[in-house]
Amino acid sequence: MLISEAARKSHTTKKAIEYYVEQQLLDLQTQKNGYRQFTEKDIEKLKKISVLRRFGLSVQEIKHILDDPKQETIQRIIEKNKLEQKEKETKNALFEQLAKTQDWESAGSQLDILEKRKTIQEKLIDTFPGYYGKYIQLHFGKYLNEPILCEEQQEAFETIIAFLDQAEFKLSDDLRTVLDEMISQFDEQFVNNTFETMNQIIQDPKQYMKDNKEMIEQYLQIKRSEPFKRSKASQLQQQLMQFNKESGYDTLFIPAMKILSPAYKAYYDQLEKANEIFLKTFQIEK
Repeated sequence: MLISEAARKSHTTKKAIEYYVEQQLLDLQTQKNGYRQFTEKDIEKLKKISVLRRFGLSVQEIKHILDDPKQETIQRIIEKNKLEQKEKETKNALFEQLAKTQDWESAGSQLDILEKRKTIQEKLIDTFPGYYGKYIQLHFGKYLNEPILCEEQQEAFETIIAFLDQAEFKLSDDLRTVLDEMISQFDEQFVNNTFETMNQIIQDPKQYMKDNKEMIEQYLQIKRSEPFKRSKASQLQQQLMQFNKESGYDTLFIPAMKILSPAYKAYYDQLEKANEIFLKTFQIEK
């Protein structure tokens, strides 16, 4: 079919279709007489493009969505939109505060924190796929509320950005499915609850291990079993550990986070101490 019929069937204007072709959202066949030929598949694609444009998405975003059979791009855009919305709400609150206090220096400092936090969170979403990106940016986002007060912190921020720009987190399709199934329900409330639980554990790890000894021993027994070692969950765990070791996550990202955020360093150091107690209590070799 020709463009007029394609426009009628897809409820789109000829001008819009010509723009989509120009932006390479459509790959059309051209007849010998020079007319472009539209197929039913092209009509379905036009309908999708029309819906995505009404959501306010850019051409580049639409292109990524159409080229992504796993639909991870949509999830990534949703999470970035949430960050945008939260940033707008925070900026509005800061603006109202500025109007009352006229404290321009404080407002500028708070905006610096907000912008750097958003930069890191967006790059975490881009680096880590699907729901894992959502979870990991929520986790680290809690420790990105402090100002950069020295050159060392600025260098740490730049190290984090450089790491996230070059890191490639790759999983096979089956392991990515396992990971998504595990954390698809991890919303902000879940992360907050987990954060509170972990803080309680690291405050008094010996008491926690004493109170939950039976549960922990059952967990360790499962992890040591042959069925678990052959499972997708075990394979996923091994791949995550391998990525952390080989990508610079352990040697670049985490040390830089500890410099950038004193709160994260305090949390991480307590977590390390709790882990030492855990290994010693249950006689586990590193």
